Amino acid sequence: MSGVVSLRQRRQQQTLRDISDVALELFATRGFSETTVEEVARAAGVSVRTFHRYFPAKEDAVAPILEAGWRDYVATFAASEPEQPVLEALVGALESALSSATGRRHRMFLRSMSSSPALEPVWLRVQQRFADDLRPALAARLELSSDSVRARYAVACVAAANQIAVELWADNPSQPIVATARECLVTIDGALLRSATAFH
Repeated sequence: MSGVVSLRQRRQQQTLRDISDVALELFATRGFSETTVEEVARAAGVSVRTFHRYFPAKEDAVAPILEAGWRDYVATFAASEPEQPVLEALVGALESALSSATGRRHRMFLRSMSSSPALEPVWLRVQQRFADDLRPALAARLELSSDSVRARYAVACVAAANQIAVELWADNPSQPIVATARECLVTIDGALLRSATAFH
């Protein structure tokens, strides 16, 4: 019985991702205000009722794709070699996430957000979830308790660096995301991104 439930959950997750993917593409190409829930549902091959079963509001539909991109980042960082400097592991995780298909969708969303203010609260919620997901992995690399002040501060700085980098790129595509993130992270490297033992 558990296998049946698991299969159903996987199908639900796939439907959620499919709707999110279609919604993001339509919002980016046609505009958020100009795209209706009915059009998203039709393009995703589901009913409006099914759309609302997964997403309370139209703007919520972009969250799963954005969250998937940041989950890729966290997974890549968590899998990095322990001897790799934390700063380099963070930059490498960002570069890897951006180069994936989900990362390309993420950038598509960012380009459309400036003309769609209703999407900004969703972006900020996703950013907070990203920070919450990254904190245990970053704290472990820094040999800190996940709940410590330093771990919380470090992950807030990393999330802010990434957010600044992608938002600047959205305003000016000639501003490279990875280089900007690195520039921000360098400013906290010596103070926050070294393991506890490195300070002794």
